[in-house]
Formats: sequence, structure tokens, C-alpha cells
Amino acid sequence: MINPAPLEKLRKFFGTEGDSFVREVIVRYLQGAEGMLNDLERYCQQQDISQFIRVAHTLKGNSASVGADEVSQLAADLEIMGRNGDLSGAPEK
Repeated sequence: MINPAPLEKLRKFFGTEGDSFVREVIVRYLQGAEGMLNDLERYCQQQDISQFIRVAHTLKGNSASVGADEVSQLAADLEIMGRNGDLSGAPEK
């Protein structure tokens, strides 16, 4: 489920260009999120905790900015796992 509030704020801020701007934001988010999910998987397998934390943190913020609250929360959980130094539950997330 998407929280429409962040995107609606962007749409209103950009006025007549709002719809096209929001479409572009969504496309870029989806493209970036796919790469970040792949990165998280790779860093988890490599046990590269510092990179795992960095990507999880970025995914958390990017997701929140487009209203993908559930993804943002999952990324926050992954970030905490990384900060705790235990990625054992990350693949299931």
C-alpha cells in the first residue's frame, strides 16, 4: 500500500508540471529500488555490513519519500540488523 501524501505534496508544489514530475520520481524510485535490493542481497552474502547498512539506509529514505511506507519500514529493520552486526534474518526480510 502506498501512502499518497508525499507524492501529493510534490504534485502540488510543482503545479502544472506536478503530474509529470511525480511520474518521473516514481520511475526513478522503482529503478533505484531494484538495484538497491540486488545490492542488499549481494552485501548480505558477502557479509559486507557497512555497505549493507548504507544501502538499507538509502532505501529507507527513498521509500519514505515516495510513500512506500512498508518498504521503508522493512529497510529500517534491515538497517538495524546491520547496525547490530547480525544479518542472519536479512534474507527473509
